[in-house]
Amino acid sequence: MPMSVDELVRDKLVPLPDSLVCKKRYHETAKTITLGGERGTVAWVDLWRGILLCDVLVEPPVIVQDIPLPVPARENWGRLLWQLDPNYIRDVAMSRHKDTIKYIEMEIWTPRMLHKDPDSYLDWVRCKPSVTQVAPGGWKAKTWSLAIPPVGAGSFADWQPDCEIGVEHL
Repeated sequence: MPMSVDELVRDKLVPLPDSLVCKKRYHETAKTITLGGERGTVAWVDLWRGILLCDVLVEPPVIVQDIPLPVPARENWGRLLWQLDPNYIRDVAMSRHKDTIKYIEMEIWTPRMLHKDPDSYLDWVRCKPSVTQVAPGGWKAKTWSLAIPPVGAGSFADWQPDCEIGVEHL
C-alpha cells in the first residue's frame, strides 16, 4: 500500500530536536540497499531517522514502508545533535541471505570528573577537601535485526536486539 510523506511515522517516533529542524532535510540518505524482489524494493537509509522502503519497478515508484531506527543510545544524544554525522556511530547493512537488515550503534562516552562533596557542614567548615575521581571513557556496541519484509507496520518493536559488547568485555 503506497504512502505519502505526510503519513510517515518518523516524526512521531524519532522527532528531530527543535534546533535541527531548520538544518536537516526530511530524509538524508546515507546509503542505499537493494532488497530486490519482483517489485524491485530499495531501502533508502537515513542513519538519523530511519529507512524508507520503495518499490522502484512499479509505475510510478511508491514508498511502501517507513521503518524508524532504534532511538539513539543515551550517551550519543549530544553527539548526534552537535556533530550531525551519524556515520561514525551507526550503520545498517543487509544480511548475506537477504532476509534481515542489520543495525549497529556504538555508544561512546568520554572520561568524566566525579566530585564528591564533604559529607557534612562541619567537614566543609573544617576545610576537608572534596574528593575528585576520574571515571574512564569507554564504548559499547549493540546490534539489532529486522526481518525482511518487516512484520509490523513500521515501529521500534520490529527491531530485535541481537548482541551487545562493551570495552570492559575485552
